[in-house]
Amino acid sequence: MRLNPRIALAVVALLALTGVAVLSAGVFRAEPYPSWQEKGISQKLNLFTFYEEKDGLKVFVSAEVMRFHDKDTYVPMLISVGNNNSRPVLMTPEEFILTDDKGVYYPLADHKDLLSEYKKSGFDGNLLENAHFLGNKFVAFQRVPSLFYPNFTATGVRNERVQLPESTYLVDMLYFRKPIGPLEGRIFTFTVYFPQQETQMDVKFVVPGKPARR
Repeated sequence: MRLNPRIALAVVALLALTGVAVLSAGVFRAEPYPSWQEKGISQKLNLFTFYEEKDGLKVFVSAEVMRFHDKDTYVPMLISVGNNNSRPVLMTPEEFILTDDKGVYYPLADHKDLLSEYKKSGFDGNLLENAHFLGNKFVAFQRVPSLFYPNFTATGVRNERVQLPESTYLVDMLYFRKPIGPLEGRIFTFTVYFPQQETQMDVKFVVPGKPARR
């Protein structure tokens, strides 16, 4: 049976489109919502620090500083990412997402908005310089300079692309628009995407304090 030429052309076009779709599907695309519905929290390093580790990758979150910004437009979060994998990791602002306990997710705050609206960066900069929340988790690792948000009260060049070779880590202060409602006692999910490894890691943590009465 011979196909109508028009039908044959339509089939070829459909196959071509399907091929493009298959090729596109081969590129890692992270899920827009991380696993915020899963119960429980991540491992605790201390009272304020939570972490996950998998396949040589480590992600730490310190929730201590968040509780001091309940009335602010933005909240800072002290984080660390380490790589003990043979493949290098490239970190950009698009790789970080914060999700609240209602499933609402927040990308990193816009740098220009933060410059004009946030007034506590000097305080946060001091916390970052004296960050000791990791203990000895990165012994023999080399720290890579990271500055996604420079200390606005001092000089500093913003670095939006940080590469982590094997046995290196970064420590930085990230900023998100503050989730609606009180922060203390709530569970949040901090997600880091690793496109080169085609994986993501979700750190579920609790902001210290007593939950507000409903």
